[in-house]
Amino acid sequence: MARFWNRLPIRGKIITIGVFVILLFSSFQFLYFIPAMRATILQKEEEKVRSLIKTAYSIAATYHLKSGMKLMDEEKAKTEAQYQFNKMRFGDDDTDTLLVMNADSMAMVFPYRSDLEGVMLRDYPGPDGSFPFKKLMEAVRSGDNGEGAHIFQWQWKNEPARIEPYLAYAKEFKEWGWMLVTGAYLNELENKVLKAYLETAGITGIIIIIAAVFLFFAAGRIATPINVMVESLKTCDLNTTLTAESQDEIMDMAEAFNAFTRQLRDVVVGIRESSNTLAASAEEMSAVSMAFSQNAIDQNSSADRVTITIGEITNEMDRIATDIDKEFENLKAMILNMDKLSHLINNLSAETRSAQEVIRRITGQAREGESALGEMNESMKKIGNSSLEMNGITTIIGDISDKINLLSLNAAIEAARAGQAGRGFAVVADEIAKLAAQTAASIRDITRIIAENDGEINGGFARVERTINAMRTIIDGVNAIGQMIEGIGRMVMEQVGTKEDVQQEANEIQLMSEGIRMTTKVQRIAIEDIKRLIANITASSNSITAGAEELASSTEEVAGMAETFRQKVDGFRI
Repeated sequence: MARFWNRLPIRGKIITIGVFVILLFSSFQFLYFIPAMRATILQKEEEKVRSLIKTAYSIAATYHLKSGMKLMDEEKAKTEAQYQFNKMRFGDDDTDTLLVMNADSMAMVFPYRSDLEGVMLRDYPGPDGSFPFKKLMEAVRSGDNGEGAHIFQWQWKNEPARIEPYLAYAKEFKEWGWMLVTGAYLNELENKVLKAYLETAGITGIIIIIAAVFLFFAAGRIATPINVMVESLKTCDLNTTLTAESQDEIMDMAEAFNAFTRQLRDVVVGIRESSNTLAASAEEMSAVSMAFSQNAIDQNSSADRVTITIGEITNEMDRIATDIDKEFENLKAMILNMDKLSHLINNLSAETRSAQEVIRRITGQAREGESALGEMNESMKKIGNSSLEMNGITTIIGDISDKINLLSLNAAIEAARAGQAGRGFAVVADEIAKLAAQTAASIRDITRIIAENDGEINGGFARVERTINAMRTIIDGVNAIGQMIEGIGRMVMEQVGTKEDVQQEANEIQLMSEGIRMTTKVQRIAIEDIKRLIANITASSNSITAGAEELASSTEEVAGMAETFRQKVDGFRI
C-alpha cells in the first residue's frame, strides 16, 4: 500500500484524498445523519400528533369549562366540541380528522368511516382479525397521564381495500369520559424518510460530482506546473518558465523556480565563460612554464660556462701566485745581495773582482726578475680579460633573472585571473620570483666582487709596471756599475749614494711584491666566493626548472579541470 501510494502521481494523490473525504462524508451522511434525520422526522410527527391531541383536549376542556360555568348546558357543549373536532383537518392532504370515542367505546367521530359512528369499537375487529381499539383503550388506561399508543393494521384513509400499518395515539378526557384518538400512517412516515433519504442522496451525489470535477481540475492546476518543472529538471532545460494564474503557493513555487532557473542560468553561463578563460589561462601558463624551463636551462648553461671560466681563472691565479712567490724569493735574494753589495762597496778596493762577479750575478737575477715580471704582467692581463668575460656573463645572467622575474609576474597575474583554481600556480610563481630576486642579488654581489677584482688587477698592473721600471732602473744601474767598476775608487762616494738609492728601490720592490702577493690572495678568496655564488645560481636554476615542471603539471591539471567544467556545463540548455 505504501509503495502504491509513493508511486502514485500527485494528481492521483489529490483525487484519491478528495474521493476518500467524499466517501467519508457520504458514509457519515448515510450512517449517522440520515438515521438521525429519520429519528427527527418521527419525533416531529410524534410531536405533531401530540399537538393535535393537545389541541383537541383543549377544545374539550374549553367547552367543559363553559358547561361548568353554566354558559351552555353539557350536551350542547359536547355537541359544539364534536363540531369543532369535525372541523379539524390535518395530514398531507388535510383530510385526516380526529377519532372520538365515549366511555363505552362508541365512536362519536370517525375519520373516513362515518358508518362506524355510533358503533362500539371495543369489539370491532381490524382487517387482521385483532381488536385494535380495545388494545388502544387498554394502553391508554395503563399509561401515564391517561395517554397511550398502539400500532395496528387499518385501511388507507378512504380506501378500504388498501391496508397499511397505523400508529394511533390516544388521550382520555376524563371529565366526559371521552377518548381522543389521532395518528399517522407509518408508510407516510417512511415515505417522508425515504424522500429525505433521496433528497440527501441526490444533494450528496451532486456535491460528489462537483467536488470530483473541482478536484480533477484543481489537481491538474497543481500537477501541471510540477510536471513541467520535473521535465525541465530532467532535461536540464534552463529556458523553462512556469506560469500560474492563481495567487497561491503554486504561483510562489513558479516564481521561485523561475528565479532559480534565471540564477542557475547566469551561474552556468559564468562557469562556461570561466572554464573557457581557465583553459586559455592554462595554455598561457603552459607557455610560460616552457619559457621558465628554457630560461632555467640557458641559465644552467651560462652558469656552467662561468664555472669553467672561473676554474681557468683559478688555475691562472695559482700559477700567478706561484710566480709571485718565486719573485718574492728572488726579491729577498736580491735584497740580500744588495746588502752584500753595500759591504762590497765599503770594501770596494779589495773586493773589485768579487764585486764585478756579484754585479754580473745581480744583473742576471734582475733580468730574470724582469722576465718574471713580464710574465706576471701577461698573466694579469689574462686575469683582466677573464674579468671582462665574467662581467659579460653576469650581464647575461642578470638579463635572464629579469626575464624570469617578468615571467613570474605574468604567471602570478594569470593565476590571479584563474581565481581559486590558480592559487597553487600563484604560490609557484611567487617562489620563482623569490629565486629570481636571489639570483639578481647574487649577480649584484658577483658584479661588485668582479669590480673590486678589476680594481685590484688595475692596481697590480700599476705595481707591476713600477716594478718593471724599477728592475730596468736596477739593470741600468748595475750596467753603469759594471762600466764604472774600473773607476770605482774615484766614485766611491757616488757609489755610496747609488747604493742607498738601490737599497731604497729594493725596499720598494719588496713592498710592491708583498702587495702583489696579498692582492693575489684576496683575488683567490674572491674567486672562491664567485664559485660559491655560481653554485647558488646553479641551485636556483635547478629550483626554477623543478618549479617550471611543477607549473607545467599543474597547468595540465587546470586544463583537465576546465575541460571537465565545460563538459558538465554543456549538459544545460540555456
